[in-house]
Order: sequence, then C-alpha cells, then structure tokens
Amino acid sequence: TLAPAPEAGADAVTLVVKGTDGTTVASGSIPVSSDPFKWDGKDASGNPLPAGNYTFELQNYQNGKLVGTDPVEAYSRVTEAQTGDGGPVLVLASGAKVAASDVAAVRAATEP
Repeated sequence: TLAPAPEAGADAVTLVVKGTDGTTVASGSIPVSSDPFKWDGKDASGNPLPAGNYTFELQNYQNGKLVGTDPVEAYSRVTEAQTGDGGPVLVLASGAKVAASDVAAVRAATEP
C-alpha cells in the first residue's frame, strides 16, 4: 500500500517503480489523490515482478508539463526486527529486509 502525496496544482500524476539498481520496472498514471493506493506488483506488461525491495516516486504534472518528482512512502507489515551489520533491520511480511534507518514511521496494525 502506497501513500502518494501529489503536489498542489498537479492535474495528473505518474507512479514510477524502480528496482534496487535504480532501473524503472513499471510506471503508470494513478489518481491525483493522497488516498492510499494499492500497487499490484506488476510491470508495464502486466507480469508479476519478483519479490524484493522497490522504491516509488510520483511525477507531478500540470497542464502536461512535469512540475516535480517526489518519493512515495509505502506501508508494509513488519514481522520481525533483527540486528544487522549496519544496525537494526526490519523484516517485512514479504520476507524483504529494510534497514531501520530507511523507515519513516512505524504504526499499529489496522487489520490482522
């Protein structure tokens, strides 16, 4: 689940998904809204992407012109916390591991 935050005045937005090497693996238009958005985990051809860590950015457009690009926060269930070589690591429900320093916030679960 993603938390997009379109810039004020944006009339169109594109979600860009990047792999760990920074390569764009998927992109597409999403509603201009700050409502939570459920990403389907698929590439532009509709094929499922492998489990792993992805980063998300929102390209904001106004009258067809790119006016800004911002990171998009993602929500995921944390199933475990571990001590890693570089500090604390959180294990997500998908099995992916994320450095605690890369996490903006931890919230209470809202669903089982």
